[in-house]
Amino acid sequence: MMKYQVMGKATPSVQKNINTSLVYHYVFDHSPCYRAMIAKDLNLSAPAVSRAVEILIERGDIIESNRVQLENGKKVVLLELNNHKGYVVGIDLLRNPMKMIITDYCGEILKKWTGFSLDRQTDISSDLLEEVDNMLKSFKRDLISKKINGYTNESEIRGKIKAIGIGVPAAIDKMTGEVLSAQRYDYMLGKRYGEVLHQALNITAFVENVTNMSAFAERKLGVSRGIDNSVFIELSSGVGLGIFINGQLYSGASGTAGEIGYTPLTLEQIHRPVETLGYFEQVMSMEGISNQVKKARLADAHTTPTESIERLFTLAHGNNQIAVNICTQIVNNLVVLCSNVILMLNPEQVIVGGTIAEMPYVQDLLVSPLCQNLQQIIPFQLPQIILSSLGNNSGVIGAVSMAIEQLKIAHYPYRFEE
Repeated sequence: MMKYQVMGKATPSVQKNINTSLVYHYVFDHSPCYRAMIAKDLNLSAPAVSRAVEILIERGDIIESNRVQLENGKKVVLLELNNHKGYVVGIDLLRNPMKMIITDYCGEILKKWTGFSLDRQTDISSDLLEEVDNMLKSFKRDLISKKINGYTNESEIRGKIKAIGIGVPAAIDKMTGEVLSAQRYDYMLGKRYGEVLHQALNITAFVENVTNMSAFAERKLGVSRGIDNSVFIELSSGVGLGIFINGQLYSGASGTAGEIGYTPLTLEQIHRPVETLGYFEQVMSMEGISNQVKKARLADAHTTPTESIERLFTLAHGNNQIAVNICTQIVNNLVVLCSNVILMLNPEQVIVGGTIAEMPYVQDLLVSPLCQNLQQIIPFQLPQIILSSLGNNSGVIGAVSMAIEQLKIAHYPYRFEE
């Protein structure tokens, strides 16, 4: 484990705030732990840690749990995060239909909810507010009926919903949460969905591109833990790229980094004017792949994109030549994209995620041949190319994780990165 050290001088009041913040983040990341363990790893004095722990317990942020005996015979009291201090909502607007969850502070999912679809041409603000409000009312009824944490009426729960994370298929202004670019859903342009929910529900709301949230989720909870340079390729009802450089989420100068849907795949396409959907998205989104499957008459016209692609992969696994040809073209398109991404960014890891990651035989049909093709055209060491560990839930889990992270930073801004 990496040792931490507080450098420089500060007034007693500031130092107390710094120590409290450092201890909180340590408990959050290493729960359960104990005071001597914290003091050793943070290089803080035992009295400083004890004072910080007392403050955090008084605030209800951490709790004392079991008393255990260490290998050396010493008995210690374990400290844990108070996961019922509040609850967080995560929303993924890219899924079809939209997905929402409510978790505690530790990220444990307490409620799941599905809502409307984005297959429309009208503003979703009122519908989004209605869906969130209905889910919160249902969640509060659940807490009371099951007497979770001793709740017996709604007044006791008021204020317990601490934040909402909203993942949208669009480029976002980091400062205001305003949608800057959303070609697929142009009615979103200029909207501030976080502001809509905050004003109506009095709950802090954070908005981010949903693919960035998926990348964030994998780095916090999935296959990218401990990896500073990675990219997340989203192949769902839309497509996108989440980028981490040196441990930081990268959005670019105007927030549109990762809009890979507009990647041209042929020389002819670079001379055509841009369309609502880019060339890559036209053929590599779930709907785009499904259209190819239906055009080849491998699936009926009424089947959903997910059903069509499940059938495609099953047929290709059984060596149906038409299905194999379609899968080969999908791999070729990914080779074009990934070769450019790898050569420009030199990531340690490429994650293939979104709905596509949950399809049958995807490792054998897409990921393995993708690696083989890239090895032939890139003369350097390839990054790890791996399927998302969170599948179709990466966006909504990322929304919650990012909201929790923002809450932590707002209350306890001092921390060290491992």
